[in-house]
Amino acid sequence: MLSIPVGHTLDAVCSVLGEMQQPSAILTNGRPQTTIIETGDVIPMTAHDQVAIIARTESGAVLSAQYRGGSGPGTGLLWEIHGTRGTLRVTGPGGHAQIVDLSLEGSNREGSPLAPLAVPDQYFHTDIRQGPALNVAEMYHRFAHDLHQQSHICPDFDDAVTRHAMLESIESAAFPSSF
Repeated sequence: MLSIPVGHTLDAVCSVLGEMQQPSAILTNGRPQTTIIETGDVIPMTAHDQVAIIARTESGAVLSAQYRGGSGPGTGLLWEIHGTRGTLRVTGPGGHAQIVDLSLEGSNREGSPLAPLAVPDQYFHTDIRQGPALNVAEMYHRFAHDLHQQSHICPDFDDAVTRHAMLESIESAAFPSSF
């Protein structure tokens, strides 16, 4: 769970807010066993199903993140950014930020309610506006742009190394878990 859904979601967070500095974390397992649906066999859980992180970003902002595995009622993804000029809220029906349709709300005044915000067309490079194909299409567009323009807007191997170093720092900073 840490390296895929959490890692991909934190990649977006770091892209917007800057890299994490000196994280503290809790990685734990609230469900010590799971049932294989097809066979009914009960087996030990071998991955953490709860990840909680607190850190600062490069800009000094405080970041707190909590991710739980499994499915159930409630908000799938809730990301709030509280800044000096307002608040942004990103929500989605599931925790995999890279494959669910996201909604954006914002407020630019203290005490005013959040209101839906439309993503301006200038941020889209294809005709696709929703669904998992949106992220794939946008990534292909960026990859083609990098190839033709000799630019670096698409993640590369060095970006993957940075992200995996972040995940290692979270694991190293984690308090002892139930594993």
